[in-house]
Amino acid sequence: MKKIIIISLTIIIVLGLIIGGFFIYYQRTKNLSSSSSVSKSEKKTRIVYFTFIINVHDFVNLEDSKNTIERAISIYDKYNVTGEFYLTSTMWEKFKENYPEVIELLKNKATVSYHIRPPHPVYIGFETPLKGLSQDQLINKLKEYETHSLDLESGGYQEKEGGYALMKKDLGYAPIAGGILSSDQNIQEAEVDVLKEMGLKMIVIHKDGSLSEKGAKKYDLWIRPADFEILEDASGNAWWNTEANPVELFGDKINNLGNEEYFGVSLIHDDNFYRKNNPFRYIYYEKGQNDHPKLPPYDLSEGNKGTKERDIETQDSIWSRYEQLVKAVSQDPQVKVVTSKEIVGILKHY
Repeated sequence: MKKIIIISLTIIIVLGLIIGGFFIYYQRTKNLSSSSSVSKSEKKTRIVYFTFIINVHDFVNLEDSKNTIERAISIYDKYNVTGEFYLTSTMWEKFKENYPEVIELLKNKATVSYHIRPPHPVYIGFETPLKGLSQDQLINKLKEYETHSLDLESGGYQEKEGGYALMKKDLGYAPIAGGILSSDQNIQEAEVDVLKEMGLKMIVIHKDGSLSEKGAKKYDLWIRPADFEILEDASGNAWWNTEANPVELFGDKINNLGNEEYFGVSLIHDDNFYRKNNPFRYIYYEKGQNDHPKLPPYDLSEGNKGTKERDIETQDSIWSRYEQLVKAVSQDPQVKVVTSKEIVGILKHY
């Protein structure tokens, strides 16, 4: 009996040592694994969030603008990316009336944001109708502008549906970001308040050519982040007005980045693909000079004055280089193509 007890105790002790050793080994393995996971999570990798943006404002050459949107979206589709189009409310209304298929294309194949151009009274140099108003009066007046159609001849608004509100209604969502350019702080703030109430989530601010820091806010809205732009060559000329290759410009930008998250953007206007110089500048500016805005009424027949259509060879070259950029960006493993829809979600982590 004594022998059996001794044997049993021995077995219990041996089993205890085995189990204890296994537990210590498990804990050490777990700690090493945890330590390794922390190390991996702390190691930063480069990721570039990149947006293809086309600003759409050429109401003078509406068919050319339509063709540009259609061709750009076909390129985005080819490389399985989504582009973003910043439209004025005037362009939205004119497409809706004349080319409703473009509205459907934008709704189904793109992200739509908002921007303003003359003679909208928030635009720099055209604020006269809003000067001297109290903040409450400003907001009430701007609500009228953003719910009615802009009159291109008078700079006032017409008694028909239009503005940001119409774009929101047709899209089924509020245009995500807004380019709001005013030299008057009170007017800019009032316009932001009006659009924010309607659903605006992000604003575009360019100050002295500088870019926007990621996570920055103004008026309690995200500022569209941009660590770099594909816009100008080394001499400061728009790449589409030269022989510059935007793919090389893109490569130069990202090769100088560290191992963090960055935001990049390609900016171009609809008319840049097919005309040299702004098509409506003589309508709204004396001698087409941006620092000399005219007073209403505006003569719409002066559209395309002082500009010229690009020849087919030049247009083809611009489109070819633009497609090369889309292809290069879409195939770069460190780049994720996004629009403002995704960006507002990403910025919540900052």
